[in-house]
Amino acid sequence: MAKTCRPSKPVSKAGKTLATSKSASAKSKAGKTLANHKEAKH
Repeated sequence: MAKTCRPSKPVSKAGKTLATSKSASAKSKAGKTLANHKEAKH
């Protein structure tokens, strides 16, 4: 996944969470954050 945009702190944190977290609820929350960001910014 190319990182061409400069994500805000919560968005980059969500990306890290999605990549590293083992927790399903954390992952779904992070996924939502990233999806919202994609909708808004891309």
